[in-house]
Amino acid sequence: MVQWGVGMLIHTSLKAILDCHHSLTDTDFRAELPQIKVPTLIVHGDKDVNAQIDFNGRRTATLIPGCVFKVYEGAAHGLFITHADRFNKDLTTFVTT
Repeated sequence: MVQWGVGMLIHTSLKAILDCHHSLTDTDFRAELPQIKVPTLIVHGDKDVNAQIDFNGRRTATLIPGCVFKVYEGAAHGLFITHADRFNKDLTTFVTT
């Protein structure tokens, strides 16, 4: 998984990385989030220092109607790696129900 992550970084242009970063940090999506009409799952670790749960996960979940919000205790930003079994189970359950 580490090699995969490093490989993605090495093969991604710096411009793309910066543009993505700016769009995520400089754009206010609060007006658009209530308009989402598809089933939505938000999974967030409570130890994520890159995207803090109270500022990002909880706020986003309250703005999307019917959103399913799951908190992974002790999980940081890469929880799809560190908590892969639980994440895959939750994702599979979400898409099949």
